Amino acid sequence: MRLLGGRTIGQKLTSISILSSVTALVSASIAFLAYDVLSFRESMARRILSEAQIVSFNSVSPLLFNDADAATATLGGLRGEPAVAAAVIFGQQGERPLASYTRDAGSAATNLITAPVGFTAGHLFLSDQLLVSEPIQFEKKTVGTLLIRADLGELRDRQRRYVGIVVAILAGSFLLAIGISRTIEKTISRPILNLAKTARAVSADKDYSVRAASEGPDEIGSLVATFNEMLDQIARQNSDLEEARTDLERRVEARTHDLAAESSHPSAGRGAVRIRLNTEHNVRPRTTRPARRGAHRGGGPALSRHVSSPPDPGLCRDRGRLPCPGLPAGVRAA
Repeated sequence: MRLLGGRTIGQKLTSISILSSVTALVSASIAFLAYDVLSFRESMARRILSEAQIVSFNSVSPLLFNDADAATATLGGLRGEPAVAAAVIFGQQGERPLASYTRDAGSAATNLITAPVGFTAGHLFLSDQLLVSEPIQFEKKTVGTLLIRADLGELRDRQRRYVGIVVAILAGSFLLAIGISRTIEKTISRPILNLAKTARAVSADKDYSVRAASEGPDEIGSLVATFNEMLDQIARQNSDLEEARTDLERRVEARTHDLAAESSHPSAGRGAVRIRLNTEHNVRPRTTRPARRGAHRGGGPALSRHVSSPPDPGLCRDRGRLPCPGLPAGVRAA
């Protein structure tokens, strides 16, 4: 919802809780008010119908003897019902009323009561009034009609009282919902806020040793555990990379030292190479050549002598230009 888009998670949880509570209370209140209105209307209609039946029964004699004063006195019994605003007794012809009653003195009852066409018996709710029509019967014959008009002021007063009660209940429920939601939302928002704080610390300080605190085995706890496991993997990878970098730096330093030594003492480096080569030469197997046949004519066995390969002149040179064995006298190694 765009309404909650820019709010914090705590405010969102509080708003959702309050909105849910208020929606439920308003829906229940509307349903209760609607039921109360319907039930009160039905109760009011039954009450006025009961009054109309009593008045119509007592109006039979005044109507038969055309006694207007007695009919008016009979209608005066409706003063005990405050909802009745006016009442009229019509004769069988229905042209002019025999008697009338008004709650407000000086008002004409015939001007206050207007029955819709076709309405002859029962009750009818209009926008602001209740009409009740009761036939006056004598020996199962209709001799007249009683018409009563009752206003709905009592219903409106009842609705105002109930609306005030509902508003008071909603206000108290709203405050109670705020207090409860503030307490409950901390159990949800606190782990998430701590996780966000830990993530910001890791991002700012590059410190992968910090861990978020888990407060339960629910979905948020699983999220925190997964986040901590990710930090463990990152820390292990960083440790491995650091070890590899340290080893590489050590090897580069050793190689740099060797190259610097070789560049500072090139003859020592070449001497080491020649010594190695001479060592390889000395360990090479010697070859045996047959000697030339001598002047031994006695058919004796031929003599042979071993001749070794000449020494490496480079080795003599590395030994300080000393005379090398096998070279002619006076000849020195180059």
